[in-house]
Amino acid sequence: MLFAWSIFDVVNNVSRWIILFELLLAGFRPFEAVIISSLAASLLSYLLINLICKRIKIFSLLKKNDL
Repeated sequence: MLFAWSIFDVVNNVSRWIILFELLLAGFRPFEAVIISSLAASLLSYLLINLICKRIKIFSLLKKNDL
């Protein structure tokens, strides 16, 4: 799970800066660019962490151990 969270942080920070930079170059106002980039980066990060957790089947392992 630690691996998934570190991937989450890297993807979130990198994508936020790239999206912010591109939005500012496209002519968005700074506060709009920050809001949009933050939401988009969070969406990408949460999607990626869900895919990682499904791929390594962390939740199915927890359910089997509970029984």
